[in-house]
Amino acid sequence: MHLYLDTEYALKGNAMELLSIGLVKSNGEEYYAVSSEFNPENANDWLKANVLPKLEGACRKGLFTIKEEIEKFIGGEGEGLHRVNLECWGYFCAADWTLLVNLFGGLDQLPSYMPLYCKELRQEMDRMKFPLSKLPKSEDKHHALADARRNWVLHQRLLSWEQEHR
Repeated sequence: MHLYLDTEYALKGNAMELLSIGLVKSNGEEYYAVSSEFNPENANDWLKANVLPKLEGACRKGLFTIKEEIEKFIGGEGEGLHRVNLECWGYFCAADWTLLVNLFGGLDQLPSYMPLYCKELRQEMDRMKFPLSKLPKSEDKHHALADARRNWVLHQRLLSWEQEHR
């Protein structure tokens, strides 16, 4: 199974604070959550203009609840998943992956079915010499679920591109 990931976050000193997370499974199932554990007053001007308006009206949840819901959404061991057959994918995903891992308490606390790293779509684009002009547009840029959907579409395009250009 493939899991496509995106987050929106605020920098708080040297730390990242999760605002929202979007996940899309390769079968099209989706998960979206907005954290209740951030203070919008601490957001910088860019976040206030580009991200916070997209979070208005969303049901906010605590980080522990988000973690539990993600575990249920992924399915885990009950779905026969293991690190070797679950791949997480993101676009410029270092921060996204760090935030997801931190929900679980760190790499050593990840469920046994979760991979220990996230695969990078942007790196795949470079490797394949995939043109930026073919990069799909997000339906709502800087909305975590919309961007996770875009990552899913991008991965499909990359797989097709690779087949066509062998």
